[in-house]
Amino acid sequence: MSTHPRYISMFLETLGATADEVAARLRKEGVKGWRAHAHTCPVARLVKKKYRGVGEFNISQHSFACSGGGFPRGVPDGVSNFITKFDEGAYPDLEAGDEPS
Repeated sequence: MSTHPRYISMFLETLGATADEVAARLRKEGVKGWRAHAHTCPVARLVKKKYRGVGEFNISQHSFACSGGGFPRGVPDGVSNFITKFDEGAYPDLEAGDEPS
């Protein structure tokens, strides 16, 4: 898969239109992550799993950026809402446990 940010944007669109749909997709994929960590939240970990050559990848409620990808790009509403809710403690089943070192 190409790691060009355009393809990652299209992939993020497929995760779901709502936070709950994104959470369901992450459960299906078996991905967990850490709250308030732009590079190890469940969405970031799923992108790194699907796009192994992406290198550095960070995502927030508003944008994402990856190695060699130029300027930050917007995040779809469903993903944005998931990240907000996840960081606030919703979806504890998607938390990975101990903080990453």
